[in-house]
Amino acid sequence: MSPEHLVIDPPTAFERAQSGELLIIDVRSQSEWAQTGVPAGARTASLQNEMGIPNKNFTAEVEAAAGQDLDRPIAFICAAGIRSAVAREIVESLGFSRTLDISEGMFGNPRGPGWIRRGLPTDACPEC
Repeated sequence: MSPEHLVIDPPTAFERAQSGELLIIDVRSQSEWAQTGVPAGARTASLQNEMGIPNKNFTAEVEAAAGQDLDRPIAFICAAGIRSAVAREIVESLGFSRTLDISEGMFGNPRGPGWIRRGLPTDACPEC
């Protein structure tokens, strides 16, 4: 699949998540979740901590969030689209078949304004 087919914009991701078609996983760090909250209804699984050290439990956390269902549609989000793309590639290498990158991230980038500036809802960080 070409890279552009692996990307989803925040409004579409939110709509699909609200209808139960898509699981959103926020891969930012706990301190980032505390600052902004997480996309409404999203699960959390840090790709790395605040110091950039990889989370050894990341893949197990994603598998648990997906209920061990490798065919469950999952979209990853981070601050600006870098870590979410990495997370998508990691879980795809584990056999997850329907992964997407919310490439605008929470704060936006040249691809678009991001979750927050689009005015999409957030939930308070459940672990913070």
